[in-house]
Amino acid sequence: MEILATIALRSYTIDFGVATTVEEREAVLVQRFRVYQREGYYADGVGEDRDEYDQEAVFFLSRLRRADPTRSVMVGSARLIRGGEDCGFEFPCQKGHRFTLPEVVRDTPPAQRAEVGRLVSEMPHGFGMVRLLTTLGLLQAMAWYHEKAGLICGVATIKRRLLRGLTSMGLPLHHIPSEGAIYPRDRPLAPYFHQHPDPVAPAYWLVAEMIPSVRRVIARYRRGAAASPVVKVGPTSRGSWRSSGGLGTGRSYPERHRTRKGGH
Repeated sequence: MEILATIALRSYTIDFGVATTVEEREAVLVQRFRVYQREGYYADGVGEDRDEYDQEAVFFLSRLRRADPTRSVMVGSARLIRGGEDCGFEFPCQKGHRFTLPEVVRDTPPAQRAEVGRLVSEMPHGFGMVRLLTTLGLLQAMAWYHEKAGLICGVATIKRRLLRGLTSMGLPLHHIPSEGAIYPRDRPLAPYFHQHPDPVAPAYWLVAEMIPSVRRVIARYRRGAAASPVVKVGPTSRGSWRSSGGLGTGRSYPERHRTRKGGH
């Protein structure tokens, strides 16, 4: 993993960055399937979740490191899809809902747009407070990636409950009005779009707004949790940036760690 951001705590640290090996990319896909399956996002009988965007997408992951390095565990992941110059190119979110791209997105060159999606988190028992930090840390790492890669804006498909929660915290995620979901009902993710009690909606953001905003939210979260052990948030690497290559998000707990179920 190329580490882009780190949140350090007293007894453990969470690193956020880009998956750089075949094994890490496979781990992201496995985690995504596990969480989505547990949250009920798949149609019955779905045994694999790979689509045409995965091969070129940039995968992000977050890894919780404890004092014993052998006990590190992946606690979250997401993918980023860069816009294509082909006039027929569409992001996954455009295939899920019928909507018109906001003017600020339409006016941005396609190669400087991106979609962030498939953001999931799953925490071991006793790490409840880290759940929010995992989401924020992934957003921060991806925002920095956007900036370094020359990306200007992004779109996503995001759970309405998570959208409300993040915007109430001050993150500039802007809801895109739509005419409703158009994702085919016979496709693997039909329950995610049509049947889940927490519906999804398209949204967009601007990198110039997101970077300072997520930094402020993390800092405010730290101040508001004075009893928490968070001591540092910041970038740890300025290495090379991969340019190869939505915010649907689930939250769950592996059987060996599970305390309660939940999803964003």
